[in-house]
Amino acid sequence: MQIHRLKSVIVLLLGSCVVGCGGSDAPPLYEAGGVVTYKGEAVKNATVSFTAAEGTKAPLAEALTDEKGQYRLKTRGESGAAAGSYVVTVTKVEGADEAAAAAAAASVDPKTMTPEQAMAKMAADMKKMTPDVNKAQSDPTGRSNMTAKAKSLIPEKYGSVKFSGLTANVSKGDPANTKLDLSLQD
Repeated sequence: MQIHRLKSVIVLLLGSCVVGCGGSDAPPLYEAGGVVTYKGEAVKNATVSFTAAEGTKAPLAEALTDEKGQYRLKTRGESGAAAGSYVVTVTKVEGADEAAAAAAAASVDPKTMTPEQAMAKMAADMKKMTPDVNKAQSDPTGRSNMTAKAKSLIPEKYGSVKFSGLTANVSKGDPANTKLDLSLQD
């Protein structure tokens, strides 16, 4: 029952995004990005998230780092981030490189996808997120494979809005927006 409820919420959220993303009241976006390094080395296929800091009204901006650790933020599928102060999180888990390769092979531009493609993509994404209950036989509660936590390849504190210690500011037309480098340490 819990999984069915989760699927319903996901369909509702993704469906509303496909139908109503953007909008005339959306704030203007400015090019923003930088490089993520951990112990001086580029971090590829890490997820970088900019969450509005307290007092800032800005939508979530996210990016995936490339081979050189570079990222360019996107907000609601459009390039850039709204002006404001942000708390930054960075995550990279075991298997991220393989997942990124698979996603690149099957990527469809959300701006050009048809409603049918969007629905097919949502269905495929939900299927990937649904645990295989038959494989959960080792635990009588059925939870062993469903709650397994992915191993973080960088310190887990960087994945927490509360503990990352990373902040950034995006300003209207500021060239420094493209040099928001993130240097991670143990």
